[in-house]
Amino acid sequence: MRITRILILSILLMPVWHQNAMSAAVNKNVMVAGQNIGTLTLSNPAPYSDANRGGVTVSGNFAGNYPPLKSGVEIRWVQLISTSHPINTATAANTPYFDPGELDTTGDNDPFYWNTGLKANDGNNHPEFLYTNKQSNSGKTISFFDEPKRLFADKPVSWTAELSAVCWTPGTTEFGILWSGTYGFTIDNAGAVGVTGWNELASPAYLTQARLTAAFSGWTIGNPEHCITPEPASMLLAAMGLGAVGLRRRRAVPTGRSREG
Repeated sequence: MRITRILILSILLMPVWHQNAMSAAVNKNVMVAGQNIGTLTLSNPAPYSDANRGGVTVSGNFAGNYPPLKSGVEIRWVQLISTSHPINTATAANTPYFDPGELDTTGDNDPFYWNTGLKANDGNNHPEFLYTNKQSNSGKTISFFDEPKRLFADKPVSWTAELSAVCWTPGTTEFGILWSGTYGFTIDNAGAVGVTGWNELASPAYLTQARLTAAFSGWTIGNPEHCITPEPASMLLAAMGLGAVGLRRRRAVPTGRSREG
């Protein structure tokens, strides 16, 4: 759930909470084809509580390196949620859906967490969700923030998000996955809020091509190597390979004959 502001916590009304042992901040270089394409920084998921709701707060950013990232490539976030209490979606409980949900009229028609355009599906401008307003460092860095909540009255509650940093070229309907991880929270029958820390994934479980196609027809998950400029050594090897192929072809074509296309 995207949040535009952080509410003031009421300490006196805050219920009991715990944070499990897996919680840890993410601060790492992200590699693609042996090249460091940027630094991912994500805060420890922290418990949220007010008089009526419990949840989790998390923030962070991805600072891209240009190069090896190609000029014009953007870093975006894609988040899917699986929860016992879905909102802004017709998706069944405990079934992953894209955030924002398809019934959230402040979203747009792209699969990204922050909106691509200023005008959302409700016909109004939403600069608070525009991805370019989340960028810094001349567009090389993009921030992330989420603070999902559910009512204590709905307990027990489970809520898990799978967040992916992806690379995307504006104007296309393809992105490459750079990193994925999960975090979340629970509210037990006693009203205690539990926070689930970051669990890094070798590959996303919620963000699949089938689920992407079902929600956003025409969008594809591509190879993230398409987002980077090849290393000079790789370009040299490729050129040498092409040269060798050309030499073999020239030797195979008799002198004085032209090939038919």
